[in-house]
Amino acid sequence: MDYNKRRDANHAVIRDELRQLGYAVHDCADCGNGLPDLLVMARGVIYLVEVKATARSRFTQSEKKFHLLFNSAENLVTVTSTEELLEKLNYNPI
Repeated sequence: MDYNKRRDANHAVIRDELRQLGYAVHDCADCGNGLPDLLVMARGVIYLVEVKATARSRFTQSEKKFHLLFNSAENLVTVTSTEELLEKLNYNPI
């Protein structure tokens, strides 16, 4: 298992901005085993959000396995910014 507790530099910013916008956010970064970094509730739908520092950031082996297992889930997203996630959520103020 390639689990470590290192977070991408933008992790806390994205998490905190989403909370300030009124989204329910659970930080899963310490869970490991490829589970995405954040669970975000938007209009009754839970999104599995993987945060990466850049679009070129690589997935760990555990993240790759998780994404292969849940590859058809429309609510599994990878983002590098809050704005990118809001676009994927079709953001409208809550």
